[in-house]
Amino acid sequence: MKTSSLVAAFRTLQLLAVDTPAGPLANCPVCDASLRLSDQSATCPKCNWTGLGEPWEIAQLARAAVPTKAKRRQLKLDCDADYDSPPALPEELIPGILSAGSKMVLGGGSKSAKTWSLMHLGLALSTGQPWWGYKIPPKPRRVLYINLEIQREFFIKRINTIKEAMGIAGQPTLFSSMSLRGNCDDHSRLLPRLSEFLSDRKSNDWEAIILDPLYKMLHGSESDQEYIAALVDSIERFGDRHNAATIYGAHYAKGDAFAKSPMDRIAGSGVIGRDADTLVMVTRMPDDPDVFVQDTIVRNFAPMPQRSLRYIYPLMSHEPGLSCQPHANGGVSVKSTAAREAKSNVPSPVVVANVLRGLGGEAPAGQTSSTALVHKVRQAIPGVSQRDAMTAVALAEGLTIQYTGIKSNKGTYILK
Repeated sequence: MKTSSLVAAFRTLQLLAVDTPAGPLANCPVCDASLRLSDQSATCPKCNWTGLGEPWEIAQLARAAVPTKAKRRQLKLDCDADYDSPPALPEELIPGILSAGSKMVLGGGSKSAKTWSLMHLGLALSTGQPWWGYKIPPKPRRVLYINLEIQREFFIKRINTIKEAMGIAGQPTLFSSMSLRGNCDDHSRLLPRLSEFLSDRKSNDWEAIILDPLYKMLHGSESDQEYIAALVDSIERFGDRHNAATIYGAHYAKGDAFAKSPMDRIAGSGVIGRDADTLVMVTRMPDDPDVFVQDTIVRNFAPMPQRSLRYIYPLMSHEPGLSCQPHANGGVSVKSTAAREAKSNVPSPVVVANVLRGLGGEAPAGQTSSTALVHKVRQAIPGVSQRDAMTAVALAEGLTIQYTGIKSNKGTYILK
């Protein structure tokens, strides 16, 4: 191996080293054995691999390459038998969205309930409860939540608040957390040290590890593609070492998120959007701060439709009644039934239901002349337009309306 490669390899080891009383400890990039670093070199006692370099040149360490021999060790050709008898697919943690060992990013704007939602997800996975309307498999999973941002006292308070909202009694035995506010570091040092710490635990068979938020592990520029590529590689190695899915929260860039493709909304170079197996993007609506549009981009599953969410403290939940409407500028707006009523003369469904009862006992069912019934409703509620009257009839007590004919005020409809 060339001296330059030895130097680069040694610098990588320095970056990934874990401080111990006896000196920095790292893993050999060839055989993964433990070895200690001196000021200028390191030699593996197991395979005699040797690395050279100058100590702790942090600015260049994130870009250093591992030895070629270590990379070749991981190569393997698929053979015909692999296609004839394909291996079993990893278990799905969130059906159609996230599988075991995969990487998922939850992205959103500032203060858009990302941490609340990740805590909710961690508790849902560890108890087998639904999350955002998705049916989590009933098999509880071991979850580790690494909190890098919130003070420990407030983190625990949030967890208890979410537990109460979910109806969870007691502490879920499969949910664990670490609060590292004040002890964060660059990903290149933090994640290896966490791995060393977690590997020493008696129970370290985590199935999902949540890292929140991503920016607390960045000591470089989020616009530097090489630096962010090193970051996502670190997260991938971290998840692989513990055989766990990794989930982390990331923030949007400034500006109108709806003017960008969902994959390009995360701040920085765009590497994160291309690297993740699953992107879950939640974008707040300007006309209703509690309503969000969810865009989900998956690598290993069928495409997911756009969904609407509503945040009611402390949980985000799927609200099917919301509809996303495109703007001419490429954005979308979400209008709820309540918003439509507030901006028009559509009367309350309760009022209309009472009117319909007054016209003939119970709300009508079956085929009825739309012209006649809507006319009666407009007579009973002065000032209501024909279109709004028809809409109100459909909304009354959860009824739905199906039109026949070209125009909505002609033909017939069915109330169910």
